[in-house]
Amino acid sequence: MSVSTRLTSLGRVLFFISSMPLPVLVYMVFRFICANLLCRFRLCAETGAPNGYAQPDSFIMHAYYMQLTVFPIAGKCRRRLQGKSAAFAKMQDKRENSHASRGSFTGELSMLLLAHRGYHQFAPENTLAAFEAAVALGLDGIETDVRLSRDGQALLIHERVLGNRQLVAELTRREIEQALARPVPTLAEALERFHDILWNIEIKTPDALPAVLEILRRYQQSRRLFVTSFRHELVVRCAESLEVDCGFLVAHRPVQLQELLNRHTDRRKIRSIVWDYNILDEEMLRDTAASGWRSFVYGAVTPAEHRHCAGLNLAGLITDFPQYLKK
Repeated sequence: MSVSTRLTSLGRVLFFISSMPLPVLVYMVFRFICANLLCRFRLCAETGAPNGYAQPDSFIMHAYYMQLTVFPIAGKCRRRLQGKSAAFAKMQDKRENSHASRGSFTGELSMLLLAHRGYHQFAPENTLAAFEAAVALGLDGIETDVRLSRDGQALLIHERVLGNRQLVAELTRREIEQALARPVPTLAEALERFHDILWNIEIKTPDALPAVLEILRRYQQSRRLFVTSFRHELVVRCAESLEVDCGFLVAHRPVQLQELLNRHTDRRKIRSIVWDYNILDEEMLRDTAASGWRSFVYGAVTPAEHRHCAGLNLAGLITDFPQYLKK
């Protein structure tokens, strides 16, 4: 790696760090230090080895404990920092006022900002660490993907095929974690851990639907849930089975938009479309709003695209780069 490349990478890291609010930065450093200390002690106790890495897969265990064991302590630190920070207090008040109704959200709110697969600038996507970072940043919601593993677990993972060319659906949770060298949370674990945030749950495949429905029935009264899918028949099934908001993911511009909207006028829980930024235009958004539907957008990449979305009448933006809009 050349010197210029290293300097460029260092500059990017410094840019991301400098864009983070000070309480978030302090919290993340504290969590990292505490996690390593606590998890090292716990692994030593479980393995009987001086360094805690004597048994196979202990590295994965260490990463898993880093995300699970220390969160209650680190969460107290985050809340204390938020309480002492006027900026965080103001941000929290805004979030609470915007989400006065726990069971749903409304189109009258200002644009919601959702972290696409969590805030993964410093943590792998779709992990508890990425979700915790999104919460610490004060975002309105988190988007995540659900697939079913071979052992029947509803896992939060986007990939259909792993790097070893094995299908996620043909592997157990443990095998997937070994292949990725990191823990892979379940939908229930994420919903149980993070309460006060909007969850946009994308169902990737039909085989995951029964497990997702079973889990969401347990949490639909105590969490803010928004279920989406490119498989529109799955969205319809969720709307018929659950008391949650649902929406269609759309990656192409419909030839007859009104036909798509009118087809579901009797389904009151389906009133949102999540558009790919590549096909977005203001006329389509106006027609969608005129029919009583909300519009979300995913896929914005550049700062200019984020500013463009902020100027539109959107219900929310699902983004990998929330730092472009979050001050």
